[in-house]
Amino acid sequence: MSKIIAVSKGLLFVLFFIVAASVLSGTALAMPVPDSANYYENAPVDSPVKSAIAAEAKPVGVGTVAEGGDTLSILVGLEQFGGPVDVYFAIFAPALDPNNIYLLRSDNGIQTISQGLAPWRAGTTGPIEEAIFGDIPVSGLPPGTYQLYLAVTPAGSLDHYYGWVTSFIAAGPFLSGGMVSVSGGCFQMGDTFGVGYGEELPVHEVCLSSFSIDRYEVTQTEYLTVMGTNPSYFTTCGGNCPVEQVTWTQADVYCKSVDKRLPTEAEWEYSARSGGQNQKYAGTSDDADIVNYAWYDANSVGTHPVGRKLPNGLGLYDMSGNVYEWVADWYDAYSGNFQNNPQGPSAGTGRVNRGGSWGGYSHYLRTSNRGWGYPEGRNLGLGFRCARTN
Repeated sequence: MSKIIAVSKGLLFVLFFIVAASVLSGTALAMPVPDSANYYENAPVDSPVKSAIAAEAKPVGVGTVAEGGDTLSILVGLEQFGGPVDVYFAIFAPALDPNNIYLLRSDNGIQTISQGLAPWRAGTTGPIEEAIFGDIPVSGLPPGTYQLYLAVTPAGSLDHYYGWVTSFIAAGPFLSGGMVSVSGGCFQMGDTFGVGYGEELPVHEVCLSSFSIDRYEVTQTEYLTVMGTNPSYFTTCGGNCPVEQVTWTQADVYCKSVDKRLPTEAEWEYSARSGGQNQKYAGTSDDADIVNYAWYDANSVGTHPVGRKLPNGLGLYDMSGNVYEWVADWYDAYSGNFQNNPQGPSAGTGRVNRGGSWGGYSHYLRTSNRGWGYPEGRNLGLGFRCARTN
């Protein structure tokens, strides 16, 4: 894993509040109140910042930190406060030791709460509009599922907590980005469940060498950073949502620009099947369970931030649903012969796409389902992820 991303585009506003009050006396500390009805006080907490973060503060992002992660990126937007405040950002893993709370310091480093209370910004009145891309090292965090929290206190006070509704330009999932290493192997490619379409047949054996593939679909922020433009229709979904309306050519250029490539069709299906397992969908074969793994017509009217559903057995998200994904191959019928690291035909009319989308039936989410499109075609349900030869 190379990078953890928790970034969202500027018009996505997540409303949340942090309720807080005096721990010692139970009375509110006098301070200027924001000109807003959304102000809360007298909600007791059990102890200083630790309890506020662990129990009272609201999470603004969530995701998984895996072995080898090295940086965190965030995009922050806070309205002006009614008086000087200290702003704390913290990473907390509920399933781990409850003392395992990490604070982001003003120098964008991290420290455990046992090392002392360290506000990210001290004595500020706001507003705050700041982008921090890849400058926060998190390689020392134990592997686990973490939440990103925000807590606000009056400046210099550890005994009183105040909160009000603010605008946070955020926080889609708190992501562990980067790539998943996929061990090579052999599998049965095609419609092994007997419920698909003719182009998914015949089922045939394919063997692959090891490779790596992106944990998430390429996001709007990632695409904009590399390509300088965002072609997506669902821009208000935010920067953590998958980029869509990209052509195959654009996807190919993007992957090569970041020293990757598009996955082959065989690599894609092998990955979606959690490493070649006989899985109907990416992560499950239970029709009733697919709603927990995928965004599709039953639960969506557009794209969603990546990583919000359950991952498959390899830790890959949204291999079923959210957006279809371009792969490297030209589209053609299967031959039925054994193939070793197949690359697809050398020429053709359309390029393959896989995985189903937010606007399609669950039947299209199957790991063996095949689609195709013209290389310069665009679709608001079509994106991609990249791969790399190990």
